[in-house]
Amino acid sequence: MGERPDDFAGGIRIYDIADRNVPGFYRIDAGGTLNLLRRVGKLDRLDFTLRIENLTDAQYTQNFG
Repeated sequence: MGERPDDFAGGIRIYDIADRNVPGFYRIDAGGTLNLLRRVGKLDRLDFTLRIENLTDAQYTQNFG
C-alpha cells in the first residue's frame, strides 16, 4: 500500500502543516495597583487594583496541551 497524507504513527495522526497558514493575534493585558491609604488605625493599607484582559478584544481560541 502507498503512503497517505493522513497516515497514523503509533495512534497519532500525522498532518502536513507546511501548507497551512494560521493567522497570529495579539492579546494585550494591562494592570496596576494604586495605594490609596497607608497605616490608618488598625488598617495597614488600602490599595486599588485594576486589571484589564484582552484590551484589543481579539477573537481567539486558546489551545491546551
